[in-house]
Amino acid sequence: MSQRIVVGLEAEYNWSSLEQALVDAGAQSIAEPSAQPGASVLVTIADATAAPAFIERVSQLAGVRYAEADALVTTGPLLEP
Repeated sequence: MSQRIVVGLEAEYNWSSLEQALVDAGAQSIAEPSAQPGASVLVTIADATAAPAFIERVSQLAGVRYAEADALVTTGPLLEP
């Protein structure tokens, strides 16, 4: 089962280098960051059991402010009010 990871970015980062480092760390898909300083990106890894090691590795990368498992999970359709 895949796992989504939220990666917070420093105000100054080199996206092309960071994107490659995320792929090298095991990212399966990476959303493009917004142009806002301190933005975050959503990264998906293929194996949820690898999340702790991925988070540890990514947290050490230049340009990364934090990395954490995405706690927002939709379990079904949204309910109407």
